Amino acid sequence: MEFNANECKVLRVAHRRSIIKKDYYLGGTKLDYIDVEKDLGVLVSHDLSWNNHADLSSKAQRMLNLLYRSCRDITDIGNKELLYIAWVSSRLEYASIVWSPHTKRNINNLEQVQHRATRFIPSKDYLEHERLNIFDYVSFCSCIKLLRNVDHLTLDVPFSRTDVFKNSSFVRICCLWNELPLSIKSQIPCRSF
Repeated sequence: MEFNANECKVLRVAHRRSIIKKDYYLGGTKLDYIDVEKDLGVLVSHDLSWNNHADLSSKAQRMLNLLYRSCRDITDIGNKELLYIAWVSSRLEYASIVWSPHTKRNINNLEQVQHRATRFIPSKDYLEHERLNIFDYVSFCSCIKLLRNVDHLTLDVPFSRTDVFKNSSFVRICCLWNELPLSIKSQIPCRSF
């Protein structure tokens, strides 16, 4: 396999403030250091925080604003829901299994867009908390399906020495699952959540 030295970069993943920078070469060409790299559409930073990727919610917000302006005359709720899923939700949920938001800032950014989207699809039959159930959260449902395949209803939470591992989706999902009451854990349909 051959690599193009002009397209290769060095992304050092570390939490230490004083990092010893060493020059890396590929075929005699010095590689540049970067702090953030986009890989398969996901922004990966040097400290493995997902703030840069969560800031992409502004793109989803702009798309939602465009839908507000251009689709005012559409009255069919089903069509509006399809527009939301295709143009807004796809941007918010892209690779969410990988970068899974865990900080308040990231969660608030995403929920703000989703909350505005529930107003985009009006219906007088829905109360505020019921409007949030309109959309099918694929990542949540797939996670529940994975958790249901285990024999026991309680998961072992591994010890986490660092904040990076403690805030990883693996540990957070285990903790959230264990906090659920038994009646909810044993429910079969994902819509019951």
